[in-house]
Amino acid sequence: MALLGHDLRAAVADILSALRLVSRERLDDAARRQIERVRIASDLTARLLDEGLVLVAAEAEAVGAQQVQTARLLRELEIRWSGHARERGITLQLTLAPDMPPVLVVDRLALDRAVSNLLSNAFKYARRGMVQVSFRLTPGGFLQIRVRDDGPGFPPELLGRLLEPGQRGSTPNRPGYGLGLAIARDMAERLGGRIELHNRPGGGATVTLIVPMLSTLPLLVEEGPTLPDLSGLRVLVADDSRTHQAVICHMLDDMGATCITADHGHEALALLAARDYDLAVIDIEMPELDGRGVIAALRASEAQRRLPVLACTADARPETREALLAMGADAVVLKPLISIPRFAAAVERTLQRDPRPQPEPARTDPGFVDGLLIVDATRFARLLAIAGEDGGRELLHRLLADLRGIDARLRAALAGTDAAAIRREMHILTAISGELGAQSLYDCAAALGSGLRKGRGETTALLGHAVCERIAQLIAFTANELSAREDRAGECP
Repeated sequence: MALLGHDLRAAVADILSALRLVSRERLDDAARRQIERVRIASDLTARLLDEGLVLVAAEAEAVGAQQVQTARLLRELEIRWSGHARERGITLQLTLAPDMPPVLVVDRLALDRAVSNLLSNAFKYARRGMVQVSFRLTPGGFLQIRVRDDGPGFPPELLGRLLEPGQRGSTPNRPGYGLGLAIARDMAERLGGRIELHNRPGGGATVTLIVPMLSTLPLLVEEGPTLPDLSGLRVLVADDSRTHQAVICHMLDDMGATCITADHGHEALALLAARDYDLAVIDIEMPELDGRGVIAALRASEAQRRLPVLACTADARPETREALLAMGADAVVLKPLISIPRFAAAVERTLQRDPRPQPEPARTDPGFVDGLLIVDATRFARLLAIAGEDGGRELLHRLLADLRGIDARLRAALAGTDAAAIRREMHILTAISGELGAQSLYDCAAALGSGLRKGRGETTALLGHAVCERIAQLIAFTANELSAREDRAGECP
């Protein structure tokens, strides 16, 4: 499976790379739309493949919550599914409540899988040609995605069982295995939410995905990714695929770098020996001399031992990444390179290597409570700076309310051993702690959520206690920061 996965990833990488290089100026609107539809579906295929390979490697951790632009989510859904709708003579209607936040904090892959299966099911049974999808945020802070169709509705006798694998009605000419709704239910649970099924009074079916949503983080969003400035840097790109070379060089060019390319390892070493470079981006699977050989040769060279090296590979196994880092790569990025922000972040990690040991921060620095590191003070300050002085105080008030609410609900769920409720709180908590840089809290919350997903209930009480302790510490730190800001505001004339 690992070898097959490598080849599958390489094939998907070729598709995405080729799509990036298509010149769209000469295409009409319909052709451009179809190209974009293929790109979005290929992007999802790559992410599904990533997750599948990680599962095969027995590292079945959820990707975790991330910030997703609401407008982009709707646009990509419309592009991807409007083509299916036209092919079936169906009208697809997407509506967004006016009070929806501009950014959602959610596990994007799980959300995509849930919504895709709900839409696929609706298209299968839509009778008069209408599928409606609506997005709204409930007063309780839950994201509600409702999918309606005008088909025959659910068989009443199966309503209580349709979310189980293999359960489906006997509607003729509707092929399937009864897995779509079961997958959607699994993804809803992974998101900490649920699926509700109803028959519409006038005919047709309604399926509602309800997941908890974090409402404080949209205040922290900065518009667009900030790419590193690589002006004046010379970069060697070694890859046996000219398509991949072009894609990587295009992204580096956007950052201001000058690129020189090599088709194989021997050529890469010859070019590196001929002049100075600031960075080497090395594909691992190359003919003649592969990327591992190039890295080994560089690290054995006195002149090029310190050259920053970014390794590119389609092998998603954790042990491969660890082996490449141990061999001397400064960072590893997975193919296909479908995101310039992700590639840019890997470049930054590569260039920021510093062999000197970093001093331990003083225990009196901001971010510590009673000598324990609670939060990354730099990241915390940066997020507050984005909101501004007044917005920062409001954000701290909301953060305190969120943390206290999570703490109360989590303690109740732990007392009642309510696994679903605990997972729901961990989903929200990992998003908050990840944004704040509260690494210890994030690690504990992720471990608790993971243990529950894998059925390891014996660690629930121990990890639950650790999470509650760290929430209390973060509450104390946040309250102190809020108090200091309100004191400063009170001193202003």
